[in-house]
Amino acid sequence: MSWHDWVPVPALMRQAWDATKLAVATRAIKKERALVLAQNNQVQKTFKRKEAVKEVKRLFEKGDYEGVARAVLPEVVVDKSFDLVQFWWKVWDIYWIFVLLRIVFTFIPSNSGYIHPDEYFQSVEVVVGDALGLETHRTWEFN
Repeated sequence: MSWHDWVPVPALMRQAWDATKLAVATRAIKKERALVLAQNNQVQKTFKRKEAVKEVKRLFEKGDYEGVARAVLPEVVVDKSFDLVQFWWKVWDIYWIFVLLRIVFTFIPSNSGYIHPDEYFQSVEVVVGDALGLETHRTWEFN
């Protein structure tokens, strides 16, 4: 029995070579996939500096502000901003509903008036001080 039989160098070299071939093949497949995705998902025509400035100026003078935004910003940002506009109007509707509720609650005769949260905090502090015998700061209302 020679030392070649019990030293695993040839097997390890073969495994390393196979791994290298696999990595090269995987990298080539990823490049091909990226090229196919780039060709399928082309966004817009890209302009160089002077052409980009002219294109933005043309869109702005035309009044196509969405086109200006799409020329300057990525598509995802512009799409999300339009989603936020829709969300804003929903929030604005909710705001006006609560304004109307506040006006209605103002004119209800059984309403005892505006509630000041500060008075609630101070009253709890005074009661806890009296009940537990702690030293608390008493405001002029409780002296």
